[in-house]
Amino acid sequence: MTIPWALEHLFSRTAAAPSIEPELARWRTLLQRASESPYYSTEKAFFENAAGRSSVCALRQHWEAVRPLPLSWFVENPQAFRSGFRKVLPAQASSTFWDTKSRIALVHPWFRTEKPAQTFAKREPLADTAKRVNSFRPDIIVATPRLLMRMARTTLAEPARAIVAIHGPGTALLREDERDLLWQRFKVPVYQQLRGFQGELLAAECDAQVGFHANRELAYWETRQQELLYTSLFDLRHPVLRLATGWYGDLETSRCACGCLSPRIFPYERQTALRRATELYSSAVMTCN
Repeated sequence: MTIPWALEHLFSRTAAAPSIEPELARWRTLLQRASESPYYSTEKAFFENAAGRSSVCALRQHWEAVRPLPLSWFVENPQAFRSGFRKVLPAQASSTFWDTKSRIALVHPWFRTEKPAQTFAKREPLADTAKRVNSFRPDIIVATPRLLMRMARTTLAEPARAIVAIHGPGTALLREDERDLLWQRFKVPVYQQLRGFQGELLAAECDAQVGFHANRELAYWETRQQELLYTSLFDLRHPVLRLATGWYGDLETSRCACGCLSPRIFPYERQTALRRATELYSSAVMTCN
């Protein structure tokens, strides 16, 4: 099994960051939208000052002044983070799951995705969903870990190439015994991806499966007291800065076994109290799209 090269921008063979001009433009847009939300409106002057910086490096010199945002605050008060952004956010590209030549089945995602991936989100017994997925004959099956473990007990057929487990902020990552169980059941490699509230790809495992390669085009990662924080450069509808994910771990820039030098995230067990609230909010975001 080789790295899905449609994610070449993520699994970079160099440590080079995205080009400055597009990256700076994304930061400026994000800060503008954040300043429009009720939660950040009292700090509008700070955002205007930061957005006026001539480089991403200069902007980040002020970053510590932004207080980390607990995930529970965001989940419990999503309207406080609603900006004036009115456009429909683009569906997530199929290529972020695997190359587009693959038949990709997404089961109950909390976000929209574009074709040729097929979404299975109909409200029905899980056994019926498994039958519909089997009729599609997918190469790749994508779902949350919790759903994959449930589907492993149905008549779901083995996909041709891989299983991809997707995680929303703060939700539990696959344990090694769960990954082993999925491997034994489906006889294909199991990969994990970290996804934002709009489904944006934040980080993903490569073939080496030693940490998650950070997607620097869509997210800025950092740590605070070992908790992983991220800022989505994609979600302009609910802009949040330095979101405390409930995942704890490390950031590394050493060369991965796959040969890549892009930063990697090594998360471990998240805070247990936030899982259900995060799933409920994810469903609400999907409804709003």
